[in-house]
Amino acid sequence: MTTNATIQEAVDETQIDYNALDNTLGGRVIQAGFIAAFFATRSVPARVGLSILNLTTVGLFNAFDEDPRNDLTSRVDAEQGEDESVALSWGVLAGLGAGTIAALTVAAKAQSGIAGWLAGRGVAKPDALIGLAAGGAYLAAKQLRP
Repeated sequence: MTTNATIQEAVDETQIDYNALDNTLGGRVIQAGFIAAFFATRSVPARVGLSILNLTTVGLFNAFDEDPRNDLTSRVDAEQGEDESVALSWGVLAGLGAGTIAALTVAAKAQSGIAGWLAGRGVAKPDALIGLAAGGAYLAAKQLRP
């Protein structure tokens, strides 16, 4: 016989994520739309605006998180003192920011090469096609993940 306690013990706490942006089809479509729009344009101001809008959307959806077990700060606080956890949190954010900038630089070079190749084969709007492919790939990957 399975009890609620047994079920709770079986839950891998690293998988807890009650964010509607990640865990609902509507939220995943919103994210896929941001990805598609980001890759469909090469305008730096438009990409910065889309990034800010996406971060705002993520922040708004995270504001409704009801389970503190998946909060980075509460996890770090539980393991270390308050002062150390704040420094660690900002360090993690800085590292993620630097990694994001590096990844976007590589992606821009790759997109430029792919767009040139597609344009050479007669595709009228290669960046739009790349954006649709990237957004579709994201959505498919998120739907396949349990």
